[in-house]
Amino acid sequence: MNKFIKFVAALALAFTITACGDNPKADYKKIVDWNQQQQPAQQKMLSEFQTALSQAKTPADVEPIIKKYEDGAKEIIASLDKIDVKNKEVKELKDKSEALLKLSVEIASKSARAVATPLTDEEKAKLQAQVNELQSSAKALDELDKSLNQKYGEAAK
Repeated sequence: MNKFIKFVAALALAFTITACGDNPKADYKKIVDWNQQQQPAQQKMLSEFQTALSQAKTPADVEPIIKKYEDGAKEIIASLDKIDVKNKEVKELKDKSEALLKLSVEIASKSARAVATPLTDEEKAKLQAQVNELQSSAKALDELDKSLNQKYGEAAK
């Protein structure tokens, strides 16, 4: 009886370890699915933001537009944050995606505020540095995504 209990305990432990192990294909699919679901919302939000900014008549009109955009972006980022991934590589993709989203929102907000209140030369330089960082981060994210797609995407063996 004692051996049977030890066997069952070992079996339960093995199942637990297997269940908790990472599944990179499933994790990558979660990120791909999230991206496909969120892309229309992101595009709509950005389009509405740009349209509202173009129709702003006074500098006071700009801040509520930015707030609405930032709130929508926070919801999108929060939905990404809720995705549970265990695989280290896929987690890196998720984390880099989240960082890129946050940086793009920050840049868009600063640029919109610059319409109402012109930037100093120092602020312009900082904003340009952020734009450069955004571009290089986007390129690195794209390369990581392509690599993971080859390893874990639908066409992967």
